[in-house]
Parts: sequence; C-alpha cells; structure tokens
Amino acid sequence: MVMKAVVTVFLLLNSIGTLPIFIALTNGTTFRERARIACVAGTAAVVLLLGFVWSGSMLLTFFGLSIPAFSIGGGIILFRIGSEMLNASVDLDRALRHIPESITRRSSAIVPLGIPLLAGPGSIAVVMGLTMGKMRDLGPSGISLAIAIAAAASIAVWLVGSHLIARINIKSVSELLTRLSGFFLVVLAVQMVLNGWREAM
Repeated sequence: MVMKAVVTVFLLLNSIGTLPIFIALTNGTTFRERARIACVAGTAAVVLLLGFVWSGSMLLTFFGLSIPAFSIGGGIILFRIGSEMLNASVDLDRALRHIPESITRRSSAIVPLGIPLLAGPGSIAVVMGLTMGKMRDLGPSGISLAIAIAAAASIAVWLVGSHLIARINIKSVSELLTRLSGFFLVVLAVQMVLNGWREAM
C-alpha cells in the first residue's frame, strides 16, 4: 500500500516532465549547486503537501465536504493532469517565457521549481484525496512517508536526468517519458473516480 502511494505521488510530482525546465533554470551551475536547488525545491513541495495531509480532515469538516466527493474531485483533476502529460502539451519555451527574468537570476528553488511545478493545486487535491480515500488506512504518517520518498526520488530524477539528458535531445526524451507518466496518471485518476463513486452509492 505504501509503495502504491509512493508511485502515485511520484507520478503526480511529474519530475520527469519538468526535467527540461529544471535543466534550463539551472543551466551553467555546478552539480553541487543543482543538488542544493533540487533539495530546496523538494523540501518546499514536501512541506506544502504535508500541511494539507495533516490538516485535510479538518478542512473537509470545516467546508462540509464528503470523502467520496473529494476522491472524485481529486480524480478529475488528476485525469486532467495526466491527459495533458499524455498529449505532451507542456511546451518548454512557453513555460520559460512565463517565468520572470528576475526569478531565473535568483535561486529558483522554491518558486517555480518547488511550487507549483512539483507541488501545485492538483497535487494538493489528489494527496488529500489519497489521505481521505482508499489509502486512508495508511494514515497521515504513511502518506507523509510516501510523499517524502516520492520527493527524494523526484530529486534524484532531476539530478541524474540533468546530467545525462543534457547531452542528447532533451525535448524528444522528455516527451516520451512524460507520455508514459501521463498514461499511468490517467489510469490512477479513473480508479480514484470509481472508488469515490462506489463509496457514494
């Protein structure tokens, strides 16, 4: 169950799809500096997601939301993210044009790498859906462990990928890996919607 949560969160963080952006924003830096940026970005994403994992039940109670509704909503968001990845609709040049030059000159670890590239609104919704849905047996501690492991794996993908893929055609390799990740996310999204629908019946 923990490994399933790890895989789900890892695909959701989409470190593979955002690898070209990481390479572009850390271009010209040493491996040590790239590692520092990646670790800070991963930490920022983990802190944000953990905040919603541990406060998820309170938020649901406060807003009067049901677990099945949140599971279905998270699945819909996850399906949209997966569809975009599957269609390879993320364009590196377009994404970089929306990043202010002042950010690229400073450390871009927290924004935009950590938030929202790793942990955005979709990630928050789906993680809360996992916590309140079928994986609630893991508890906040289990989900938190899965998030930490997935974030560590995402950092490794960025560091290893930036070293290897920088020497070949970044765009074609990234599109292939993004499509594969998107397919798995779409399947997971459908399962979340089905689980929520069954619980609502």
